[in-house]
Amino acid sequence: MRPRFVSSVLPLMCLVTAALPSPLRAQATVDVWIDPGHGGFDKGNLGYDKVRVEKNVVFQLSAHLYNSLGAIGYSSFITRLSDYYPTLSDRAAMASGDLANINGDRGVCQLFISMHLDARDDASKLGTTTYYPQFKLYERKKNAVLISKQMGETIHPKLMQNATLAFFGCNQDLHVLSRNYEVLRESTVPSILIESCML
Repeated sequence: MRPRFVSSVLPLMCLVTAALPSPLRAQATVDVWIDPGHGGFDKGNLGYDKVRVEKNVVFQLSAHLYNSLGAIGYSSFITRLSDYYPTLSDRAAMASGDLANINGDRGVCQLFISMHLDARDDASKLGTTTYYPQFKLYERKKNAVLISKQMGETIHPKLMQNATLAFFGCNQDLHVLSRNYEVLRESTVPSILIESCML
């Protein structure tokens, strides 16, 4: 996947973090926790061409996003800094400020973004999906579910507008959906999982 795809998302991410409600911003100590999905023994999907591996591609995308956000003044941490596997509960704990990554970075974020690339079983199957949690693990996290939905509904249309900068087909709209994914459910903060096109 071409780096310009990630670059097209950066202004949007900055807009989203700046637009979060002030009470949440006051509690946050870092703008974004970026989660490159999979890692280590968990390769993710192997791609339609069986050459690219999801865990590697999403790490490259996440690293590019991290560096570019820093260059324009936004703080961000990354859940994994190389090819290893943090558990899903550990990733959620990092976003919530309850656990540091291996670099010692620790903080509550305004937005947790888990980066993935969807699988496909034929060459013509393309598209982008954004997920938000169906619910959070504890009642006190209910507001984070509502904000997660709002963030997903804000981000996704912009992804559709810019996805053709990556390659044609990524802008096929597979919608904003809710799922009971552990990494979204267990974090206390607004969180989304983006399947940014298909590998």
